[in-house]
Amino acid sequence: MDILAWIFGAGAMASLVVMNQVKKREGMLAAKLSADVFWGAHYLCLGAIGGMIPNIVGIFRELVYMNRKKHKWASSPLWPALFVTIIFLLGLRSFKSAINILPITGSCCATLVLWFQRPRLTKFVLIFVSAAFLVYDIFVGSYIGIINEIFGISSAIIYFGREAIEKRRNKNEKGIQ
Repeated sequence: MDILAWIFGAGAMASLVVMNQVKKREGMLAAKLSADVFWGAHYLCLGAIGGMIPNIVGIFRELVYMNRKKHKWASSPLWPALFVTIIFLLGLRSFKSAINILPITGSCCATLVLWFQRPRLTKFVLIFVSAAFLVYDIFVGSYIGIINEIFGISSAIIYFGREAIEKRRNKNEKGIQ
C-alpha cells in the first residue's frame, strides 16, 4: 500500500504543478480534477480518511465547475454551498482528531475560490490551502504530500514572480516607446 500511495501521490504532484503554471481556468480545473483523483487514492492507501474525503468530493466539484460555461444547471451558486456542506458533514462524521480540521477547512476554501472565475485569486488562496495540507501531511505521514505542498507553494510563488517580472517588463517597454 505504501508504494501505491507514493505512485498516486506522484501523479497528484504532477497535476498540481501543471495547475499552477496554466493561466486559463479550464486548464486549472482539469489539472485539479486529476490531482483530486490521485490524492483521494493516495490518502485511502494511507488510511487518512480526513484527507481522502475532501479530494473525493473535489472530483465531483471540478466536474460541475468545468461545465459552468456549457450548461445552465452547473451555474447555480448553490453548488459551492452544497460542496462545502458535504465536505463539512463528511469531515465531521470521520472526525478523529483536531488535525482533521485542516483538510476540511482547506478544501472548503478551495471549493469557494475555485467557483470564482479568477485564476490569480485561486492561485493565491491555494497557497494557504497547501499550507493547511502541509501540516496535515506531516501528521499523517504523507511524505510525498509534504513534498507536494512545498512544491505547490513554490510553484505558485514562481507563477506570481513571473507575473510580476512580466508586468515590470511591459511597463518598461511602454515607458521606452
